[in-house]
Amino acid sequence: MSPKVSSHSRRLVLVMIILSSYLVSPSMKNSFVVDDSENYSDASGSSISEAIGFQEGFEGSKISVGKDHVCWIAQEESVNCKGGNFYGQLGSKGSGISFFSIETGEFGNFASLSSGYRHTCSISERSLVICWGQDSFGQSSGKIENEFFSPPSVIGIGGEAAISSSSGKFHSCALTLAGSVWCWGNFGDNPLNSQQNPPLPPTKIIDGRSEKAISISSGKHHACSILSDRTVRCWGDNSHNQVSEENIDYSPPLRNETHVFGRILAISLGEYYTCALTFSGDFECWGNLESLGFEATESPVKIDHNLTNPRIISSGFGSICILELDGLSDCWGGDEIVINSGNIPYFGNWIG
Repeated sequence: MSPKVSSHSRRLVLVMIILSSYLVSPSMKNSFVVDDSENYSDASGSSISEAIGFQEGFEGSKISVGKDHVCWIAQEESVNCKGGNFYGQLGSKGSGISFFSIETGEFGNFASLSSGYRHTCSISERSLVICWGQDSFGQSSGKIENEFFSPPSVIGIGGEAAISSSSGKFHSCALTLAGSVWCWGNFGDNPLNSQQNPPLPPTKIIDGRSEKAISISSGKHHACSILSDRTVRCWGDNSHNQVSEENIDYSPPLRNETHVFGRILAISLGEYYTCALTFSGDFECWGNLESLGFEATESPVKIDHNLTNPRIISSGFGSICILELDGLSDCWGGDEIVINSGNIPYFGNWIG
């Protein structure tokens, strides 16, 4: 399939590309290293699981962008947030605040970030999940009390050690060292209908004792994980077949095995679509792909690209990029339909 061609892309795509470079930096603390044997290790050399391409929310994800705010881990081991704060997405109440610094305190140093629509979750070096911001459906507190705002709060995930987080519009998820996935908040396309889509307290979606997850990625109202056998499980809103070609609801804890063309290296979710890279270099997407320049599709389809060995994938709500480790990239989506090949540009230190 070939998209329309344009010369412009949204800044969000560029920000996500910059973000992804943090995970392939050789100097990054506890970075995940991809190799041809499909193994990866932390910086100490300890084997953790099979290799994955870039996934948000792993240790090393030092910056994350929401709808109208951005948070980043500062050198002094605090999290700085900047932007809109009507919903407390900077970590403190007050619509007049445009910058706020969250101290690590009893949480331990922050190791990674993942921002949703108007909330952010972090994994601390103590393997705790800490979230803050809009909490209308418990996405920041793990509670179902319909609070407007939650300050930085620890999410209870059964005492398991968290290693990655991923946030959607009204939901949040965490991957644990045991290979389990926990989610909380709301996955409905119409969350105001509380009878059809009740808020979800922290719930184990994938149990690492029976099937081991190695990644977690969120779209607007759905989420997916890659399992250790390189198959994919997805759950949440399926109104655009972004979860499954079967036209049924997959409200958690229900989940679906998605049938794709090969063993999955990495996966990333957009607003109403899901895309994946295979170890053989195929790029596959399913769901509503109109924002990327393609027709909506129920089943995974292969999308042509110009790269030889793509290893990284990162998506915004309506845009997506795949990259090689040397920085060569292909991108689709944005305000206009885009296919943009080239090396990642240097933007300088634009966050103080």
